[in-house]
Amino acid sequence: MTQYISNNEELTCIFTGRLDTMASQVLDTELKTKLNASVKEVIFDMKDVEYISSSFLRICLKTLSHTGSEKFGIVNVSPTVLKVFQIANLNSMIRIG
Repeated sequence: MTQYISNNEELTCIFTGRLDTMASQVLDTELKTKLNASVKEVIFDMKDVEYISSSFLRICLKTLSHTGSEKFGIVNVSPTVLKVFQIANLNSMIRIG
């Protein structure tokens, strides 16, 4: 389950569980409705995420394209999930903290 919190021009997405291909398909559809012209900054909170798939990495890249690198960040990343971002070399493009 994903929780979305909108605050003015900022959207925080709080993810839980496994972000596998099936979950990412649902997430992609939901984000298309959430990411409109008024959203300028996006934060992905990964506190309770234990697994991400390449489908989720594509979602990250789409979000990065929408906001730009200064306005997109990922927080509360576990070491296991961080390793996936590092292997994909996305940690150099996306603010991960």
